[in-house]
Amino acid sequence: MTDLCEFAVSGWYNCRTTHTDYYLFGEHFKESSDTIISCLHQYLKEHYNNQEHLYLIFDRHSTQANNLLMGYLEWLGCFEKKFKTVTVIFLEI
Repeated sequence: MTDLCEFAVSGWYNCRTTHTDYYLFGEHFKESSDTIISCLHQYLKEHYNNQEHLYLIFDRHSTQANNLLMGYLEWLGCFEKKFKTVTVIFLEI
């Protein structure tokens, strides 16, 4: 039997432009706050220029509702001053 390599997918959707990006990462990294922050940071670098407000909608998966991700979002808004407001909504599942 052949060993298969697992991949995880992260997707980001911009409702204003209807643009979607997908990021793949290998089984070594798994889904974690690190991979979510890395993918989000790359997406924002590529697609968000001179935006005042950032709205993010997540499900309540433990990799998304954690202090590391919230700290990154606070850094974007308060210290880096990329956005005037950062709003995060967690959907009920």
